[in-house]
Amino acid sequence: MTFSALEQSVESGNVAEFYTFTFGATVTRYTSYNRDITFGGLTYTATQISRSKLQASSEAAVNELEITVTIDNEIAKQFIASVPGQIGTVRVTRAHADDPAEETAPLFDGFIAQVKFDGDLQAIIICKPKTSIFK
Repeated sequence: MTFSALEQSVESGNVAEFYTFTFGATVTRYTSYNRDITFGGLTYTATQISRSKLQASSEAAVNELEITVTIDNEIAKQFIASVPGQIGTVRVTRAHADDPAEETAPLFDGFIAQVKFDGDLQAIIICKPKTSIFK
C-alpha cells in the first residue's frame, strides 16, 4: 500500500512522526510513536514529544515550528545552563509505522532558534525553517 493510500485509509493509518536533531556529529532521533521503532534502517526512541501545527506563509514567524518535550529530554537539557556551541538542526518526517515500503513525507527541515522552559515540566524548542536563515 502506498503512503497516500495509507494516509487516506481509516483502518491502516498507523501514523508515526520522526524527529531528527543534529548538533555537529551528534544525531538524536525520537518518535512520537508509542514504542521505539526502526524505520529506514534508523532507530527512533519513543518519547513524549509533540509539535505545533505547520503553516505555510511568507512570514518567517508563521513558519516557526514549536516542539514540546519534557524538561529531562536530552535536547532540552543542552539548553538549561547555556546555549550549545553549535547550531542544532531538526528534521521532522511523517510515516506509517507498518508501511512495508517505509515511505516518509517531510514535514519540516530547519534549525533550533531558541528553547523556552515552561515551568519545571516541559521545554518548548522553537525552530525556524532553513530558508529563513537567508532573511
